[in-house]
Amino acid sequence: MKDLVMPERVHIVGIGGAGMSAIAMVLSERGVEVSGSDLKASSSFERLRGYGVELYLGHQSSNVRDAQVVVISSAIRQSNPEVLAALQKGIPVLDRSEFFPILLGDSKVIGVAGTHGKTTTTSMLTLCLLAGGLSPSYIIGGELNETGTSAAKGAGDYFVIEADESDKSFMALGAYGVVVGNLEPDHIENYNGYEDLKDHFFRFVKNAEGPKLIGSYLGDVGDLLSIEGVKTFGVRETDDFCISNVSFGEYQTHFDLNQRGSVSQRVELVVPGMHNALNAAGAIAMAVSLGVGIEVAANSLLEFTGVSRRYQRKGEVRGVQFIDDYAHLPSEIRAVIEATRAQWPHSRIVVAFQPHRYSRTARLADEFGDALAGGDLVIIGDVYSAGEDQIPGVSGELIAVHMNTNHPNVEVLYHPSRSDMADFSLALISEGDIFLTLGAGDITSLAQEMIDRAGLRRDGAQRG
Repeated sequence: MKDLVMPERVHIVGIGGAGMSAIAMVLSERGVEVSGSDLKASSSFERLRGYGVELYLGHQSSNVRDAQVVVISSAIRQSNPEVLAALQKGIPVLDRSEFFPILLGDSKVIGVAGTHGKTTTTSMLTLCLLAGGLSPSYIIGGELNETGTSAAKGAGDYFVIEADESDKSFMALGAYGVVVGNLEPDHIENYNGYEDLKDHFFRFVKNAEGPKLIGSYLGDVGDLLSIEGVKTFGVRETDDFCISNVSFGEYQTHFDLNQRGSVSQRVELVVPGMHNALNAAGAIAMAVSLGVGIEVAANSLLEFTGVSRRYQRKGEVRGVQFIDDYAHLPSEIRAVIEATRAQWPHSRIVVAFQPHRYSRTARLADEFGDALAGGDLVIIGDVYSAGEDQIPGVSGELIAVHMNTNHPNVEVLYHPSRSDMADFSLALISEGDIFLTLGAGDITSLAQEMIDRAGLRRDGAQRG
């Protein structure tokens, strides 16, 4: 579909999500007239308005108007009134993967893939390439603090994009270069099992004509390492980019990155955890492979403060630090808790976790419990459905039961009511605690709710 001309007017159904809003921003910067709709306003709506995007709340046939192409997110069904209206008018309706070739054009796409860590690695790589003067275009699954946006059109040849395996859209990128940080069984409901997912990753990497960087340290990446031209990053001495001499401080991670046959570069990050050291290694390795000096790439990350919802500091009240993270897979949860423990080894870690999707909870309840056991007090909410139908017998209580049976030294509380979780959690915390909110759903607002309530209570006590 690369022979298709960029349309002048595009309507996006499901524009509120991170990926679709980013597409809208890039289109707008290219001079395309963009409109879009979603069932409810998201945090990206105000920014989209700043780009001149016309936004509609709710899905109605009249929203399509005179669009030349309608682009839909993976959550939109063919029965959607805007989809039906477009088809009736003869307007092409394309899903995200079908639209990518038009959006990306002749750019050299650098796809960052993996079960987790994609957003952070994509953000780091974008900063490395910007510092190296390559002026990339980029689409990231979260807002990059340093640029204030999740997407932009650059003047250079490279287009850095978070390659999403959840709906197989990463296969449509035609990536020139690839970074794969890890591979684990997730979203397999959209594949014919785990072997099919691994096969898609294999083809994604093999088809790349440019640099292929694979993390050797996590997950089931063994088959990928056999592909011709692959270079590795990780903690093995045999890796092409090897991490060593790692140290941690409060919101800090320092390490040496040794490029095989070349120099060793000290890397200093102001984001914590071994997982972020590995994300940075992948980003720097790709930047170096594209011609950026290793020192330039490393220095570009000195002030990298992360991405929205990735170990995001929400504030401190009554001597309690509040941190929010998107972690919604067992390995992600374990990494976040371990990073927190490394920074504050003597503090009590309180974790509030909201499971994401019934299918994932049913499949991984025990693994979630094992990962959460790194905390001292764990509060488990009910499942955030993300549009899935409820599965009878599946709830957050499955995780709590496993933990009570297998991790009796960890205090576990199952609290299914999201509406009063802030008050419930406030009653449990004490000065010196670190409070983590983990999950991909609406638990992201819990920390701020608690901070607001704690502030009101403190003010009330002072006034009294």
